[in-house]
Amino acid sequence: MLLEVDRINTFYGLSQVLFNVSLEIDRGEVVVLLGRNGAGKTTTMVSIIGLNPPKGGRIVFKGKEITGLAPYKASRMGIGF
Repeated sequence: MLLEVDRINTFYGLSQVLFNVSLEIDRGEVVVLLGRNGAGKTTTMVSIIGLNPPKGGRIVFKGKEITGLAPYKASRMGIGF
């Protein structure tokens, strides 16, 4: 598994905007996030790369948990936006 996002919950201030979002991406897969404006596509991405880390759930990249990892460290591991 290249990336595993397991039930992440992300907030902007006191407002919860992601509720138990999960996804798995294997090596070689192409995955697309689709949805209307305000559905949480960008928030999912910024949560994964650490710009707005989730307050619940976990993110695993290449077998290492990266939940809450500083964005520059995630970038060094190969995660980008």
